Amino acid sequence: MKRSLLLIVVIIFVSTLPRIWQLNKYPPVIVDEAANLRDINKLLSYSNLHPFDYEWGYGQATLVHYPTISLITLGLNQFLALRLTSVILSLLALIPFFFIVKKYSNTLIAFCITLMFSFSYYYLQFSRVGWTNIHSLVLGLFLIWFIDLAIKKNSLLITAISGFIAGLLMYLYRSGEIYILAALLFLFLELIKTKSAQRGIKKMGIFLIFFIATSLPWIDKILSNWQLYNLRANVVSIFNVNLPYHNLYKPAGIISYQIFSTLKSWILLLPSNGGNIEDPRYLPLNHSIVSPPIALLFLAGLIISIVNFKKTYIWIFIFLTGLLFSQILTVDPPNGSRGLILLPIIYLFSALSLNLIYNKFKDTKFITPALIAFSVIISCVDFLFYQNWMTWIKV
Repeated sequence: MKRSLLLIVVIIFVSTLPRIWQLNKYPPVIVDEAANLRDINKLLSYSNLHPFDYEWGYGQATLVHYPTISLITLGLNQFLALRLTSVILSLLALIPFFFIVKKYSNTLIAFCITLMFSFSYYYLQFSRVGWTNIHSLVLGLFLIWFIDLAIKKNSLLITAISGFIAGLLMYLYRSGEIYILAALLFLFLELIKTKSAQRGIKKMGIFLIFFIATSLPWIDKILSNWQLYNLRANVVSIFNVNLPYHNLYKPAGIISYQIFSTLKSWILLLPSNGGNIEDPRYLPLNHSIVSPPIALLFLAGLIISIVNFKKTYIWIFIFLTGLLFSQILTVDPPNGSRGLILLPIIYLFSALSLNLIYNKFKDTKFITPALIAFSVIISCVDFLFYQNWMTWIKV
């Protein structure tokens, strides 16, 4: 454990550097950040807290702005505080990600994959800019990690913490709800497998109690104005597009386009362009979501995960559910904002491939330095690509 903690500290330290590189300059200010700052200034003008109000897009609660407000109250510039919030949250996400990867491999693979994930140009963009999408990814990873720990350690306390985290996820964009469904599936299947039904029911009950108690104020807010909450979802729904949509008119052709585009960009990881004016803010269009070496590792890892379905089913569930609801059923895939929760799984499956390579050559002296060198090179190349992307990004 001490070795793992030391490696996490090293990764966080190294990963901080690309996140603070010209943070005030790149990327240029985008409309999402301006809208978030308007919300934040409105909240700062109040004499009391308003965490359960709708934020400007109505898809989540103003609770998401309070980490930034906390930094502002410390005296930081508002714009810098907005971006630093993303920096901090993206670094925190590396902690559960490291231990999740370690579960399916070993400490060396966890170090290498976590480093490469941290330096991913796709992840770096959300790590440096004041979008609130990063919140769902961070809490989602912590939720699944804690649920797994609760089951392993048979801990009711960790189960309660998991329920609290799941409740917080309800306040965020809907992509985070996929992690909640995965956590419930995890607990339900554990309930079926457990020898002590009473203990399993108690875990499920504690999780649901803390989940409902935490999310109840927001659920009440949603139910009071369901149409407003669904406004953004209806705008991006594939069933509400204006025709022609990518020169298509018939529903069958549109769905086929959605499936093909999603498979091309998120399974084969080939360069793609969804054609939406929002997409260039999230991804370097006409470039792959991840670098080619990671894409190859992912494809092999996807096969490994299917073969080992009993061990990896929860991540396959999150990945497929995410593809369906965040890409196939929404406009103009690949959309990097709605698909951000899929990125850790791409790297997790890549870890399965890297672990297979390690096991094949683990008796040789060169494998450890080779894997570390590989991860450092990929990380540096990704950061250099990110710097280049910032010179032509369209926000």
